[in-house]
Amino acid sequence: MTCNNGQPMTTSENPIIPAAPAPKYRHFTTLPEFLYLKADDLTAFLPEDAWIGASFHKEREIAVPAAKILETNYPRIRFSQLRDLLPDCIRQTDDAPEWIALPADRVALAYKLETRRELLPDAVVEKTSAPVTPPSEAPSAEEPIPAWKRLPKPILAPPPEAVSVPEPATGAVASPQPASLAEILVPAASEPRLQEIFGKNAALPVPRLLEWCHALPDVKACQLSRGAESVKAGDFAASLAAPCPIGEVFAASRKFSETSGVKLKPAITLYTDDGAISFIRHRKFTLTLVHATGGLATETRAKLKMLLQAIDRAAAPQG
Repeated sequence: MTCNNGQPMTTSENPIIPAAPAPKYRHFTTLPEFLYLKADDLTAFLPEDAWIGASFHKEREIAVPAAKILETNYPRIRFSQLRDLLPDCIRQTDDAPEWIALPADRVALAYKLETRRELLPDAVVEKTSAPVTPPSEAPSAEEPIPAWKRLPKPILAPPPEAVSVPEPATGAVASPQPASLAEILVPAASEPRLQEIFGKNAALPVPRLLEWCHALPDVKACQLSRGAESVKAGDFAASLAAPCPIGEVFAASRKFSETSGVKLKPAITLYTDDGAISFIRHRKFTLTLVHATGGLATETRAKLKMLLQAIDRAAAPQG
């Protein structure tokens, strides 16, 4: 059917439907929801006897909620949450802490901002669809500016003024060095079992803690080592005073454990002509004890192990 002017006539049965407008999106940068860390990073400060998984499990990549581990000024994770993330690799121990510190450098490398996009509401599209531009900069009809580019631009603050930092004197150390063993203070307030032993909330220095170790039953002398540093309490026999390459012994036992499948504890006892000597290791720290030939009581070993873990937590970086 045609009109008098020859044009086709539309009816209600065949209306002309306009094409739907293309969707408008906004692109923005936001904080990451998850951090992807290796299991080895999550268990860096885990008590050694709590790990029961195989070595290849530490290469697994775990998605950890970023908000959960970055609630404080240093990254940490609850021991219970870590067990849920690695259920077949971590067991509950009597001396397990509530929180496990995470290495700040590895968390910083895994922290990456995310770029997302969202559909703009119609109100935003209408508000920004006709920006006021000078005639010389008006866009041509052939190349319209996308809607996400027409959003109001944020006003940035001016850059901070450059601050001149004096250069360190010749031979001076530019950055602070880690605290020596004698300077490490263990906060008793955050270590309930140590607080119960000493009966106060003061920060306890490592030399004082070693004196307490020396006073335990059957312990004749003790020494805490970290690399070339050491702090002693008691008298060592001449044959035991020299540095001992105990790291090689621990490495050999670890290799035996991996090849044989036998789970070994991080402690070794040797018997010499001058008496028995035990080595208890936790990460970078080694506790050497000269004791009675009959060995150390189970309760004494538990206290020493608890103390060694507390010192390690106090020396961990608090970034």
